[in-house]
Amino acid sequence: MVRVVHFRTPEELVHAVRDASGYPAGRLVARERYTASPAQGSRQPIIRYPPGRGREPRGIGPCARVVAVERTDQVTAIASDGAALAGTAATALDRPIPSCPDWDMAKLVLHVGLVHTWAAESVRRRAAEGIDRSTLPRAPEGAARVAWLNAATASLIEALAVAADDDPAGVWRDQPVTAAFWRRRMAHETAVHRWDAQSAVGRPDPVTAPLAADGIAEVVELLLPLAVPEPRTGHALGTLHLHCTDTTGEWLLSMPDGRLEVTPGHAKGDAALRGEASELFLTCWGRRSGSGPEILGDKAVAQAWLALMGW
Repeated sequence: MVRVVHFRTPEELVHAVRDASGYPAGRLVARERYTASPAQGSRQPIIRYPPGRGREPRGIGPCARVVAVERTDQVTAIASDGAALAGTAATALDRPIPSCPDWDMAKLVLHVGLVHTWAAESVRRRAAEGIDRSTLPRAPEGAARVAWLNAATASLIEALAVAADDDPAGVWRDQPVTAAFWRRRMAHETAVHRWDAQSAVGRPDPVTAPLAADGIAEVVELLLPLAVPEPRTGHALGTLHLHCTDTTGEWLLSMPDGRLEVTPGHAKGDAALRGEASELFLTCWGRRSGSGPEILGDKAVAQAWLALMGW
């Protein structure tokens, strides 16, 4: 017997706990019914949790045991990866980015700076509606762009530091989101693009294992559904098991009746991707880290799922 839990909004997928400042702990709240807007409701996955797996105190979803990244760790990651990206870019603004075709370092810096500015303003304004990004300050050209990125990252960190987890913070993909959503989303976004920058000039540092595992959870529970319009008829996929070897984190992906289902925990799939969390996380984002994760079982099934993740 498997209990089916539908998540009401993307921010309910966010893992956040109380930090040293004493702000309220964020919670992963399981709802029995999904009530999103029609535009997004058809794309939400079913997240299945085997009974007895993990802790389930008063409304906190059992997935809390699978991946847990503290609020302060997410903010620290944004600061560290943002600084590393800016430092790498400072002397290589014209360097092409192999993992982002058609981008050079200057465009990568522009992208991250704009996203940090958008998220910072959404959190700072406690916006109940989406922010018109055309009203945000324009980025400078040339070497000044690196200093602008540093300022945008600092502004984001400052906004997140004073926001409670459940403060309204604008709209993402037509859904209202909270400050906790942006803290998690920006930690992963910055990590991926820091890796892009470093890989363009040399050997990139891996993403820390807990953050990478949480990034995989975000991909399969929040982002992958956007790549799987439903019903996905006439497109049979086998099952794929993702397995982190250096930290807690396992998921089984399936698509019965054309609807994405995600089952956290150990299981046997038609294919498996097995490796360090950083390798799996970067693979989910279409990046190649070293030799990549080990592929077990039906390689065609694995490749079909990876094609869906080819953002």
